Amino acid sequence: MATLFTTTAIASAAPALPEPPWGLSSSVGVDGVMLNWYRGSTQTGGVPTTYVVHRRGPGYDADWVVPTATTSTMWSYADRSAPVDVEVTYMVTARNSAGDSAESAPVTARVPVWAGPYDPNRVSLTLVWDEAAGGDDTQRSTVVATASSTPALTQGWDNGISFSAGSWRKALVLPADVADGTYTVGDAEGMLKMRAMSGDFCGSGAGGAAPGGTATVSRAARSVDGLYASISVDASLDCGNGHRLRAELRWHTPEATHALATSALTVVTAAPGDSTTTPVTVTNTGTEPLSLGAARIVDSAMSTSAPLTVSGSTCEGLTLSSGSECTVTVSYAAGPAASVEGNGVLVMSSDVGEWELGTVVGQQPSTYSGPQAVAGSASPGRLDLSWTAPTTLSQSLIRGWRIEDLGSGTPLALQTVPGGTTGRTTISSLVTGAHALRVVLLTTDGRQVASEPVPLTVASRWLLVTTANGIRAYDADGGVTNGGMLGSGRSSTDGVAVSPTRDRIVVSEGPYAGSVRVLGSSGDGVRILTSDSLVADRDPDVSPDGSTVVLLRPGYSGSQNRAASLVTVPVTGGPATVVPASAGLSRPAWTPDGAALVATTDSEAGLVRVNPVSGSRTPIPGTAGAAALAVSRSGRVAYALTGWGGSGEIRVTTLSGGASTLVGTHAGATDLSWDPTGQFLAVTGAPYGDPPTTRLFDLRSATPKLARQLPGGSSVSWLVPTSAAPSASLAAPAWTTSTANLTVGATDPDDAPGGLRRECQLDGAAWAPCSPVWSLAALRTGQHSSAVRVTDPSGQQSAIARTTWSVDVTVPTVALGALPSVLTTTALKLAWTASDSGGSGLGSVEIRYRAAPWNAGFAALTYPTAWRAVHGTNVSTTLTAGKQYCFSARARDSAGNLSAWSGERCTSVVLDDRALAASAGWTRGAGSAYAYGTVSRATSTGVSLTRTSVQARRVAIVVTTCPTCGAVDVYHAGVRLGRVSLYSATTVYRQIRWLPLQTVTRTGSVVIRTTSTKASGVDGLAVMH
Repeated sequence: MATLFTTTAIASAAPALPEPPWGLSSSVGVDGVMLNWYRGSTQTGGVPTTYVVHRRGPGYDADWVVPTATTSTMWSYADRSAPVDVEVTYMVTARNSAGDSAESAPVTARVPVWAGPYDPNRVSLTLVWDEAAGGDDTQRSTVVATASSTPALTQGWDNGISFSAGSWRKALVLPADVADGTYTVGDAEGMLKMRAMSGDFCGSGAGGAAPGGTATVSRAARSVDGLYASISVDASLDCGNGHRLRAELRWHTPEATHALATSALTVVTAAPGDSTTTPVTVTNTGTEPLSLGAARIVDSAMSTSAPLTVSGSTCEGLTLSSGSECTVTVSYAAGPAASVEGNGVLVMSSDVGEWELGTVVGQQPSTYSGPQAVAGSASPGRLDLSWTAPTTLSQSLIRGWRIEDLGSGTPLALQTVPGGTTGRTTISSLVTGAHALRVVLLTTDGRQVASEPVPLTVASRWLLVTTANGIRAYDADGGVTNGGMLGSGRSSTDGVAVSPTRDRIVVSEGPYAGSVRVLGSSGDGVRILTSDSLVADRDPDVSPDGSTVVLLRPGYSGSQNRAASLVTVPVTGGPATVVPASAGLSRPAWTPDGAALVATTDSEAGLVRVNPVSGSRTPIPGTAGAAALAVSRSGRVAYALTGWGGSGEIRVTTLSGGASTLVGTHAGATDLSWDPTGQFLAVTGAPYGDPPTTRLFDLRSATPKLARQLPGGSSVSWLVPTSAAPSASLAAPAWTTSTANLTVGATDPDDAPGGLRRECQLDGAAWAPCSPVWSLAALRTGQHSSAVRVTDPSGQQSAIARTTWSVDVTVPTVALGALPSVLTTTALKLAWTASDSGGSGLGSVEIRYRAAPWNAGFAALTYPTAWRAVHGTNVSTTLTAGKQYCFSARARDSAGNLSAWSGERCTSVVLDDRALAASAGWTRGAGSAYAYGTVSRATSTGVSLTRTSVQARRVAIVVTTCPTCGAVDVYHAGVRLGRVSLYSATTVYRQIRWLPLQTVTRTGSVVIRTTSTKASGVDGLAVMH
């Protein structure tokens, strides 16, 4: 091993061969050789970075490289592998980057022969006083220390070599070079100079002189580090103060030991005025027998042993062998209730001195000997516990106090409080529910005395009630509380509102001059919002998101004037903003969305909704006479009919007013408050002159009921420290276009909608605020992922809701199938082909048309409802005879992409021949082969069929052709359009014969006139516009 002794700052030099080390010396222990040397001069040589230690001996040559610090001037090395009883030679060379120096001057060393090593765990120190000479024994104590005792026995340097048990007051100090032998102890030349401390100093006189006596040393062997590798000491010391001290040291040696032990602490308990006994077991824990004598109780340093006596012993006169036991009986006579306890040390004489054994305490039951006057109180965020020390023991015995919770049945340590005659602590880490707290007295002698548990409740929800002395907190569920004060404030309060953030409480002082303050949830002051030296603002309510406070600012007149109004103030502080036209309003409360206020009217005309920006009012019907109100998170409005001549009824309606539900009655109610869930309603107040009460109504069922009644005040608000987490939902179509609207849902069982903050994330990007409808644009084609989370005002966050959808920006296509130019029936099957290549698939097809009758132009486009989203490839419809129809279509895919309207497909529905007036010479026929089942026939020349007021650019006639049929001329508006031959090789029905397209649209009669006596059959007329 290498050890640095001294350092000196040396300026760095250019690399040069170091000078050889000098002053090499050695010291020998039974376990090796210690070498020490000095660095060679750096004026003429380089600075070494390592040293090389060389050992030379027959069969024992070895070399070690020892790193060094460049600033070190002295260095050492311990060779723990040196051979025993063989002379070896050591040299040291210095080394740096330039090479090795010459060797130092050599030294020789020989490790002596040693009977060890012995068991390294066999260490003990026993110091026992001999009390036979009498004298003061207050400071003296017996020391029995081993390798496993607490504290353990250790060896070190302390003006010699010290063997101590954790303290200089429990130690034996020897010179560093003691050899085996028997010595006279003292300071004179040739004597063994040793020191001993066993609670009290053992010396032959003042000034720390060595004691007298004799000492025998054996197995003394020095270690390479200068301490003892092994040593045994047996000494009988004359301490010069009327006492003797027996010292027995075993350090890694096998010699026999003497030790006597009992339990460290024996407690005897007796009721006031009673006495009792208890056995104390005495054990020989050494290896040698001990001859035992009488036992007695002596005073400890901090108390009296008077109530304790030794009433029996099986030990006296006994030679107790190693590992054997005997018994001492101790009696305790308890005095009057709460009288001083007995506290002493059991000591027993023996042939090696009087052993100071364990502490014996006689105490009364914990009712008297434990913590006294334990009391607790609960308030939001804390439990306060106080107690006093028992009068039965000395304050110097009090080490501290431990606070435990027995609520779960098993004691749970909460905290430890330093000692003192009185104690007080605050506990803020307990979960909600019932607890049983007790205080445990911790004494310096190892006792733990517990008080009876004090039942207390950490409420899951509190009712805060304003009083003339401050705000009191009550457990709304009836747990064990005392209506503790909120915080340390004791000023008069008349208004309280808890923020939805759960960590802020707004309090108005009143009823006159004062301030509106923001407090922490445990009542600690945070900031002043408003202050007035005449009349303070009051009636606070906090917005659903916790950002804004609304207050009533009362008016006053006199030397100073101020009109009454409602004002809003940021909860973080700042100037107040007056709500316009709000004079005559009181008791303001926010609506669940945070966009409006509800207030009473001073005229008691009823509740009104108020826009805080414009001041506009909307009456709430059915609420006349309302003098106090509260709005729940879901928009239920509770109000009290407690104004002048009021019934005292408490009713609930909606923000729209109208019908109301009777909850109960509370004469003189001045304030109402919903719990955060909107299921419980607290009402406080009292008729003038009566003590106020708070009534708690349960509205979870259709029939409200009175759940509890507590002390009251002028205002009430709920404080529920723990908020339930909100829930988030996210809905998106499977496909959208490059723009999309996703639905972001947010619900919360104990927060209003206006307090919920939505955050959305698209494709793993950063979270950003979003609204209930999340509108996205410029989306790329392909799949997208989205997520939403909701945070309530207290910071509780929902689980993340996720969804995926795809974007299709390709417009679908559609084309209508061809139509006949003329239909000889009113039934039409309209067909089309449509497709989508963007991936989302075809969604639907929309059909429109325009139509023109035979006697007018086209009307406006028609979009039939049934054809707005048609699925399939065709529709069937019934048309009107004599009209021309033009159809067009467009397609929509599943993403919402919409095509342009297709080109039109037109058809004309034939006008039946019966709609044409027939001159003489025509006969009307019928048959299924004809359009509409009718036909007009003629076999005369120059007879005509006429349809007046026809408007068209082209006309067609529907005819029957045959081998013997003739021809007809067709006229429109006096213009001959042409001649139509009716000849065909066979008889054919419903033949369409178009006349030429005219350059203009004509309006007038269409005349069909025969040209011969050959047969003519006309089935109908069609027009095209």
